[in-house]
Amino acid sequence: MDDMRTEELFKSLVGRRYTIRGFDDFGQIELRPKRDHVVWIETDLVKLVRTSR
Repeated sequence: MDDMRTEELFKSLVGRRYTIRGFDDFGQIELRPKRDHVVWIETDLVKLVRTSR
């Protein structure tokens, strides 16, 4: 059982836009989709989207 609800969190990320907060020593992207959650994800699993200003 996943007490941290990791699968639910990852499913909620799909198709949404987040600001990159940083990179770790391995080049993985740091995202903070919720105030108390940090997600590290490989760069080849995300797509860069530019915001229009």
